[in-house]
Amino acid sequence: KVTVAKEVLRLLGSLRADAAFERLIAIDREPKLHRDVRIALMRALWEHLERPEPWAIYERAVREGDWITASRVGDVPANYLTAESDRKLSALLAKVLERPDVEARLALLQRAQTVAVTDPDRVMLRAIEARLSSMYSDEVAAATQAILSRGRDADLGLVAGAFVALSVDRRAFGEAIRGLCALPI
Repeated sequence: KVTVAKEVLRLLGSLRADAAFERLIAIDREPKLHRDVRIALMRALWEHLERPEPWAIYERAVREGDWITASRVGDVPANYLTAESDRKLSALLAKVLERPDVEARLALLQRAQTVAVTDPDRVMLRAIEARLSSMYSDEVAAATQAILSRGRDADLGLVAGAFVALSVDRRAFGEAIRGLCALPI
């Protein structure tokens, strides 16, 4: 059932017709949607990012969804993003990094380098910076890799400031330095 439902959603998402879009939105209203079907629905909405409804669904997934669904909001490929949708998605990803469940944060941090957003307002980068002081060593290491891979030349001051601020927490600072040393030259 789940596999068939996911395929139906994929096909509906590939149709640019209003009726197909309305059906996708109606499916979102169904109670107790299977997680894999919800993720497939989020994927099917990529073709409709110019409308407000997909963003409300993504926002709800970040706010209320389980950690796996929340972390999958960042799967949108770059070719579906406009400047405006890039800003919206960057803000949602920053919210994923603020979730209380470490699994969601860690899943996103570990693949932050490949997430398609350009993060023009640097909200995601600032959220990554906040994770550098996590109490979890693996999250600090992942945040270090993420901030260094997502940072640009213009972000050097932010990244340097983050490491200086982190130096008061010896454990987190040590983890960040280990992550920095693990980078390929």
